[in-house]
Amino acid sequence: MPRNGAARALAKFSYRWGMRIGAAGFFALVLALAACASSTPEAKDCTPGTSVACTCTSGKTGAQSCSDNGSSYGPCECTGSGGSGGSVGGGAGWPGTGSAAGSGGSSTGGNAGSGTGGGDVCAGHCGNGTKDCGETSTDCGGGECGACVYTQADCIQSANNGSEVCDDEAWQVATPGKPMVLVCINDNGGVTYVSSNTGPKMSDGVERCQGWETNGQNAWDYLQYISKITCDSLQKQIDVDLSTYVGTVLHIGTHDNPAGGGHNTPSCLAWKK
Repeated sequence: MPRNGAARALAKFSYRWGMRIGAAGFFALVLALAACASSTPEAKDCTPGTSVACTCTSGKTGAQSCSDNGSSYGPCECTGSGGSGGSVGGGAGWPGTGSAAGSGGSSTGGNAGSGTGGGDVCAGHCGNGTKDCGETSTDCGGGECGACVYTQADCIQSANNGSEVCDDEAWQVATPGKPMVLVCINDNGGVTYVSSNTGPKMSDGVERCQGWETNGQNAWDYLQYISKITCDSLQKQIDVDLSTYVGTVLHIGTHDNPAGGGHNTPSCLAWKK
């Protein structure tokens, strides 16, 4: 009997402490699990710094990048720093200057750099009635369309040695809007020129280079040429710079060729095409 009572007391003691220890162990387990949960990395929707493709409102492909904390992707970026040459046809450019894809385009702009640049936007430009694609004037010049043709209508000032050896016209130089040329409208062989002087007074009281002719003199012996050209070929021309003569009265004229011939050679000073 005493042994049974001692056994019962021991069992009771063990039960009570076992319960206490069990409860403490349980709470310790809960705390451990909570600690583990708090140390587990937070779930992310994306990896920071990465990007994925997206569709722009224009229908082209853009890209959106993951935020720094990985919580979400940013808005769809549809414009980039751009490839060099992704414009359509290189703008007004030359044949084939548009690239198939923008070189150096960023990840958000590479696709935007690609375009219709492969087409030849300058095809047929020499007859489209527009000054473009490197032309120096409408549908001429620039190497592909051939030299620009001048007519009498292009001349700023003109004279013609029809019945006389020399003929000229006075002209006050205006502020140049662009370069000028002396150009041969025909190839009759006369000399067309710009000079700073002219001949003596004629019977009508006007000074002209023909005045030397009436005095039995040759105009080319007395003219002070600024520029001159022998018109032995059609559309032959030379550049003329009169920028230092603005406001000055000069003389635009033409005379026979000193070597012979050259009658009916119109002079022509024109704005360069």
